[in-house]
Amino acid sequence: VEDALAGDGLIAMGLILPGHELEYEGRPPVFDVGCVGQILTHDKMPGGIYNILLQGVRRMKIVSELPADRPFRLVRAEPLDDDYPAAGELERPARRQRLVDSFKGAMPGSPSVHLGLDHLLGSDLSLGELTDIV
Repeated sequence: VEDALAGDGLIAMGLILPGHELEYEGRPPVFDVGCVGQILTHDKMPGGIYNILLQGVRRMKIVSELPADRPFRLVRAEPLDDDYPAAGELERPARRQRLVDSFKGAMPGSPSVHLGLDHLLGSDLSLGELTDIV
């Protein structure tokens, strides 16, 4: 986090392949598609731990992992564009609404929190941007 904050504030995020969760400290294999996120806010906690709010900026495909002498991984990646097949055009609004409804249903909070979510999630975000936020 400190390296990202000292630079452009971007972090690549990926998920560990199923079955390798217990190998976290040993740099287990990850899916080759992930997300680049921009750190929006950060709070440094005791012990050097950070709480961060990360906004998805772009999906990416990992091309290779670079040698690293740091406690985090470095990768070479290519950006991936959102692909919206024409065949799904008619179903897209209903899918978007189901995603919004599911997300709001999973979020605890007061009515004012939900009004804020309504404003954010009801904006003209693309389906990809909305998915990144969720």
